Amino acid sequence: MTKLSKLLLLLIFGLAITNLIITNAFTGHGRLVSDLEQDIISLKHENLRLELQLAQATSLTNLTPRLKAAGFQTPKTVAGLNQAPTSVAMR
Repeated sequence: MTKLSKLLLLLIFGLAITNLIITNAFTGHGRLVSDLEQDIISLKHENLRLELQLAQATSLTNLTPRLKAAGFQTPKTVAGLNQAPTSVAMR
């Protein structure tokens, strides 16, 4: 074997090892990205569930009995702060 063929064989072997190392590194990162995407999806679902719970808890059908039980009463009339006619800029 000549010196050039030994050098080429060593270069090919080195590139194959480098390719294997890089491929394994990318596989590990791909798995990490996949896990993070699953976490994001799970958190989005939990966020939607909590938003629904908040909407249900603060709906008028749920708040009205609790407010009456706390002593609040429905007003007979509602007064506004601005009883004057609107200005031209407000139209």
